[in-house]
Amino acid sequence: MRTAKEAEAPEMIRSRADWERLLRMRFGMKASESPCSWPVRRIRATIARRFPVFKRARVTVLRRAHNLVVEVDRTFVFKFPWHPKADCMREIAILKALRGKLGVAIPMPVFVGPRGRFFGAPLIPGHRPRVEEVRRWSGGRRAALARDLARLCASVQRAIRPGLRGRIMGPRTVPAVADVDRTEQAFRRIFTREWNLLAESRRLFDDYRKRVSGLRAGNLRIVGFDLQLDNLLVDRDGRLVGAVDFGYLTWRDAPGLFGLLSKDDPELARMAMKAFASYTGTRLDPRQAETDGLFDVLSYLVELSTNRWDLAARRREFVGIAKRGLRSR
Repeated sequence: MRTAKEAEAPEMIRSRADWERLLRMRFGMKASESPCSWPVRRIRATIARRFPVFKRARVTVLRRAHNLVVEVDRTFVFKFPWHPKADCMREIAILKALRGKLGVAIPMPVFVGPRGRFFGAPLIPGHRPRVEEVRRWSGGRRAALARDLARLCASVQRAIRPGLRGRIMGPRTVPAVADVDRTEQAFRRIFTREWNLLAESRRLFDDYRKRVSGLRAGNLRIVGFDLQLDNLLVDRDGRLVGAVDFGYLTWRDAPGLFGLLSKDDPELARMAMKAFASYTGTRLDPRQAETDGLFDVLSYLVELSTNRWDLAARRREFVGIAKRGLRSR
């Protein structure tokens, strides 16, 4: 049974001790330096120092992951980068570029902290769907959401005009085959006891290696973002009404756009990918999205292991995730 304090945090980061290990090993930081580890009173004080109207505001932590997200007075949502020296200026510029162009609500910063170290936006009404919930929906309801997601992705492509791409998107880079090799080696070191999983994963890494080796920077023509269920808001009928977390827009090929969604729900990703291809005239192979989605899962496990996180207690859960992804292919 998770405690109330644990429930504030995402699945992979459940305590201050988790942050202490991660930040010390990777960045030589103390956990207290990262906004993701701040107690509520410090979060409130930081916001109120710049915006005194929130001096006695009610603050509720929504997420402590790669950034800190809090709800303030059930009216606004504030976001802090996980690193104390990072800022949100790029995401603010992206949100302004996307304003009114996606057909759904997105965060609109109205409070910006000193040097862009955090920002606050009006709360977007809607419900964040859980993976298990969406998988139980009827076929028609899931198909409608897939079409909504495809339209959202197509709208992002149109909104980021060529004139903005140089300033916002940065260079187009292709992963190296050596990166895939290192990831596979680390994965096999972690899961030395799961022989079936290791045998199946060889096919996954071979597929991904082939795709990376044949990829050229010129193929990266799609504006990708963190398209996953945790960043979406739906109404009571399951229709898309909002999307958040546009800070990581990157150049991808079309299958890579749906990789994270495939990790959540491979069937939903296939339907969204097919609809996106129809809307944009892009030729796609849905199986590539599944490969990217599972590779994302495996890469995350490798990242955790290389930072000496304790995987033993969660090994069964991780193996289950990987097996489900492999079976979906």
